[in-house]
Amino acid sequence: MHRFCCLFLLFLHTVMVFADHIDSAMQWPGWTIETSEEVGSTRYPITNMCDGQAATAWVFSKKKLHEAEAGISAEKPAATHGVGVTIRVNRTAGDPVWMDGIGLINGYGKDRPTYLRNNRIQAVEITLRGRTGNPWTAQFTLDNTRDLQHIEVPRRQVRAITLTIKHVITGPDDDLCISELALYDGKQQVPWRVTPVVVYNNSNYDCGCGGGPEFTLRYATGRPVCAAEKEMIFLAVAQQPGTHRVLLCTENEIFLFDLTRNQVAYRRKASGALASWGVGWVDSHAAMICFNPKRGDYQHKLWYRLTTGKTILLRRTTTPKTDPHFLPGSRGPYYPA
Repeated sequence: MHRFCCLFLLFLHTVMVFADHIDSAMQWPGWTIETSEEVGSTRYPITNMCDGQAATAWVFSKKKLHEAEAGISAEKPAATHGVGVTIRVNRTAGDPVWMDGIGLINGYGKDRPTYLRNNRIQAVEITLRGRTGNPWTAQFTLDNTRDLQHIEVPRRQVRAITLTIKHVITGPDDDLCISELALYDGKQQVPWRVTPVVVYNNSNYDCGCGGGPEFTLRYATGRPVCAAEKEMIFLAVAQQPGTHRVLLCTENEIFLFDLTRNQVAYRRKASGALASWGVGWVDSHAAMICFNPKRGDYQHKLWYRLTTGKTILLRRTTTPKTDPHFLPGSRGPYYPA
């Protein structure tokens, strides 16, 4: 089965930008975890916080921060020792989760020398958001220990959690680390269900067309799915509802990729050039994909319908009178939108 590694979302001039800017994120069906680092670490990825192992850790990437310090990029200030770093956990599919606690293994918990060499959180601000109502926010002081610490929060349904680092204890290596992040409802831990392959996003990648995000298919450990010389360019990514499969579109090819099995379930060439915002699932088994007859021709559209079931079929269809209604969380070009 053909394997591939990288997908890049290129901003076209006609494409809208995210309402909520992402800097670096690991995404899999149901969840997105974002951090405010300019370039995410692939050796110590965000998913290390969700693997149940204290010996692995997410390490905040300071790459490119020196440019900001030097005044080369003044769009946002550099974080100092990790102070000001944000971690955003978003429930992107399914119901909000009930929770009343957050578990943290602060710092790099591999062993005591590694723990002391790196930075640990001293104070963190936590914000919880549900479907409706005002967000809940409070600040907590953490112990200087590599044991699991439990933070109690009011029990509620939550769709988004933001952790903002307020103070840190620095180590000689000056790297902010978190070994584990867990959500609890009573004694029950909310399962992350991280798939073997995740979608990694770094929106500060400069694609040469306005600073569009970089998307890469990676194993949860951070390693690319295949060799760099086989990387492919994608303009749209949309999750199939209720599955661990994502619809991936290049300029003129369509892929259906299974994140759990790490394989291409379907691949087909299409006529024309992929149109902006023209990818999404209209129900759990059918997607609509829009192409322009040729690059730059935004007046004319060619619509395709991809259906899944016992067999996967792609066929040309008539242009709808109105734009299709895509299901929430299943629309490209972002994954998930």
